[in-house]
Amino acid sequence: MKMNILPVRPLLLSLALALAGCSDTPLREWRTTEKGGVFSLSISQDAEHVLVGAVQHGGSLWRTTDGARLYDWNHKPDQVSALVATAFSAEGRFAATAERHQLALWDVASGRAIATWAMEAPVLSIAVSGNGQRLLVGLQDNSALLIDTARDEPLARIRHGNGVQAVAITADGRIGITGADDGMLRAWDLDTGSTLLAHKFASGISTLALSADGSLLFVGRHHGKGMVWNLQRNQAVSAIGHDRTSIVSARFAPDGLTLLAGLPAGRIQEWNVSAGTLVRHWQADAPSAVRSSGLTTTAVAHDLRSRSIIAGFSDGSVRVWSR
Repeated sequence: MKMNILPVRPLLLSLALALAGCSDTPLREWRTTEKGGVFSLSISQDAEHVLVGAVQHGGSLWRTTDGARLYDWNHKPDQVSALVATAFSAEGRFAATAERHQLALWDVASGRAIATWAMEAPVLSIAVSGNGQRLLVGLQDNSALLIDTARDEPLARIRHGNGVQAVAITADGRIGITGADDGMLRAWDLDTGSTLLAHKFASGISTLALSADGSLLFVGRHHGKGMVWNLQRNQAVSAIGHDRTSIVSARFAPDGLTLLAGLPAGRIQEWNVSAGTLVRHWQADAPSAVRSSGLTTTAVAHDLRSRSIIAGFSDGSVRVWSR
């Protein structure tokens, strides 16, 4: 597979019962939607904001300290957008939202829409580099698109053999990770187009996470253990999870020593990265209208301000636990 460098061409621009004594009872929780659940939910790296793509209510940005709804983010005035993917930039100043055929970049502080782009193929996943300079977009047409947001240019198209379900990009925008439904993982030098890592897993890739310094990569699978890779040494570090489970969301601790993993059935686990051992876990109770097996942990994060963890779920709830 090749990463094809594209000629400069403007895009269409439109506008717990847990280990170590953790409790399953959250410190606090709130709902971001009253019914219908969410298509997507993301938490900023600093755990200050939550970005939600609700089924019934469209896009919205929330503050985690008090559960306040700050902005409604939809791609067209007076219309609810079905946001299939959402993401924050590494420093949290920018956020991206995706409908199936349209992307938008937002300023988090002001709530202002910076730009939108039309996509030829349905969007599956999205990642944002530091300061919102680059977007890496996973598409259903077996490719990923790299976009320079300042110049409004597509820089490269990355080819895969199947839909690109998960993407990640380093804070400096130089390394991109793409993971496909057929289990193919690739790491790319986005400036030169060269492949840094290629590995085929036995099942499709569900989620990707990079450590703060970009040296560690976590690869989650739809079925089976995930893997932590050292990108600088190009070698596997440890296996995370269990053979008969899926990890659907993940986030490294700021120091890279532990990893939070979000699983189906409202489960959250914290793993020691180097040893691949389970440190502690939490269990979210499902609402009465939702079977426990149907409550997916859509996003997880560490909140260093309060020494807690925060998680968002497929029913639109956000919950905070002490560590």
